[in-house]
Amino acid sequence: MSRDRETGNPLVADAACGAGLSGAQRARIRQKKNGGREHVAKTIIIKNFPEELHRKAKAKAALEGITLKALIIKVLETYLEEFRT
Repeated sequence: MSRDRETGNPLVADAACGAGLSGAQRARIRQKKNGGREHVAKTIIIKNFPEELHRKAKAKAALEGITLKALIIKVLETYLEEFRT
């Protein structure tokens, strides 16, 4: 059973939460709920990512007590701030 990440409550699939709706239909519902603003997190897929770099980054994240995702975001934010044009 899937659970809400924040509350831990079970997720219930029904019409009220978008079960059986297409992605476009769910997007329109979200836009209506957000006053027309669509804020959706993006997914990035990196193909052929070097295995050794992945291993080192994952180990570094574990040492810092954060996820690999959090480490990548942290490094990217630092890079963009440092090399701002």
